[in-house]
Amino acid sequence: MPRQYRLRYLPLFWDDLERAVFYVHDVLTNSAAAERLLDRTEEAILEHAKAPTVAQV
Repeated sequence: MPRQYRLRYLPLFWDDLERAVFYVHDVLTNSAAAERLLDRTEEAILEHAKAPTVAQV
């Protein structure tokens, strides 16, 4: 039986992501890029969750 892992986000992750999105959206005034940043971050997390013990570069 494969080992089960639980995905947890540290508060620091949320803080960093929020700051990055804020910067791209409000300082660089690029809402489309801010949205892409969120989408691609989520995609990368979900992809990594499929094989959490595999190192990804």
